[in-house]
Order: sequence, then C-alpha cells, then structure tokens
Amino acid sequence: GQFPRAISLPRTSYSTVSQSFPSKNGSSMDKMWFASDAPASSVFVPFYPSASDCSIAYRSGNMLEYNESSAWWVFDFVANWMELNYRLMSVDVKAKINELQDMIDAHLALVE
Repeated sequence: GQFPRAISLPRTSYSTVSQSFPSKNGSSMDKMWFASDAPASSVFVPFYPSASDCSIAYRSGNMLEYNESSAWWVFDFVANWMELNYRLMSVDVKAKINELQDMIDAHLALVE
C-alpha cells in the first residue's frame, strides 16, 4: 500500500524543488529551489539555469570538513542542534526560516 513520506528526514543532505514556466520574450524564468541539509531546518534558495554565478556559500565546502562559510554546514549545524530538543528549538528556528524565506521571496520581484 501507499503511505505518506516526509521530505525532511534527519539524514537528508539536501532537497530540491524545480519550477518550469513558459518562455516570455525569449527568456526563461525556470528555477530550482535548493535547501541545504534537511528542509525542516533550512531555507529554500532559488537557482536559475540562465545565471552565470551563485553565492560562494553554495559553491564552497564539503561534508567531510566543517566550514562555516558553506551554506550546507550552516544549515547542518542548526539541524544537529535541533535534534537535542526539536519541539522547543523548532519554534525559534521556524521563525527565522520564515523571516529569511520572506526576504528571499521579496527579492524575487527584482529578478523576475
């Protein structure tokens, strides 16, 4: 049988959601939303296929060596701390995630 599956598990390394839109004036606004580490403790950031560059935070670091300049490590650090007491910590973390996600969404109007 079928059963619901969560997309945010403690062992999740990253998550993506892709969007595709019809082309306007020859330019496509397709994008991939990327969340480093577990989605429940991360922010979805848009990446555009037509972009020539992205933030150094998403181009640096690896999972074997801690690097606080790497987006993955920042969100992994939060996720690991949340495992101590998810119920209590998620209140503050979700508030910050919503704040950051709203900021990203507000900046989308400038790009799109």
